[in-house]
Amino acid sequence: MKRLGLTVSGNVPLRELMPLSKDAEDVGFESFWVHETYFMRDAITQLTASMLSTDRIRLATGCINPFTRHASVVAMTMATLDEYSPGRLILGLGTGYPLRLNQMGLRLERPVYELERRIGEIRELLNGGQIQKGARLMFKPPANSIPVYIGVRGESMLRMAGRVGDGYLAAPAESVLSMEKIVKILSSSYRASGRSDGFEVAANILTYVSPAGQEPLEVLKKDPFVIYMMAVLDNRTVLDSGFRLEDRAKVEQPYMRGMLDQASANITDELLRSFTAIGSEERVIEKLEEFRKAGVDLPVLLPIKPDRASIRRIIELGADYAHS
Repeated sequence: MKRLGLTVSGNVPLRELMPLSKDAEDVGFESFWVHETYFMRDAITQLTASMLSTDRIRLATGCINPFTRHASVVAMTMATLDEYSPGRLILGLGTGYPLRLNQMGLRLERPVYELERRIGEIRELLNGGQIQKGARLMFKPPANSIPVYIGVRGESMLRMAGRVGDGYLAAPAESVLSMEKIVKILSSSYRASGRSDGFEVAANILTYVSPAGQEPLEVLKKDPFVIYMMAVLDNRTVLDSGFRLEDRAKVEQPYMRGMLDQASANITDELLRSFTAIGSEERVIEKLEEFRKAGVDLPVLLPIKPDRASIRRIIELGADYAHS
């Protein structure tokens, strides 16, 4: 049975999210991930609702950060959720999106150091230990460790993830080629640290399964979320994927001026296909296999369109893929 995850990012109403997570569990998805997009629905409420709606599927934050929520609050939250359904949680952590952190009055001076330190504090508390000034959880910590998956970009961050993480979670809109390079950095750091405890690479993959007979390219190029994702592609991701920064700039510049039609027109077929898994069910499955060959242990499908019909087609694909 092939492992597959499903993720949402705050764009699904809570009452729709609960049966969605149950459907994902029923058809064989291994894990259900909730990404926190500021200022959308918060991840912890969504994760709790999903836990109350399911019995077996693993539940993950993918990702939150330990800055808008202090490390102690993250530990308290995860330990509390683990009481209800032990052993099902994954803690996905990142630094947060700098633009949104700035809107909250937060600025990270040394993000690699600060994230690694907060991860250490969370683990210490979850293991029953104490942090500064004797602070500790005042109720029973989880009996089993909660794995920490680190969702970051940049070589120094990736090396930190390989050194201290239980796993890695790639952000949406990595290509097969860029994932190959990410995996190499993670593997190198993991080996250099002398670890042998296991490490998993998961990846958020922007996904759209077309209705029968539909060619999705022109439809998706006009989608505001797709335009945004193509406009904000990471420099390293663009270059590692075989494109030029100018290719991204042709989308980014009109997008930043509010000229969505022009930005949409500048998205090439090659650009869109490289950073997504789109098309017929067969074509999407082929792309997932390419990501696996690049070193992705767990593809995590992120629906490009959050409407019920689009998510239902992804659920149906998951049922076929998990049992293939």
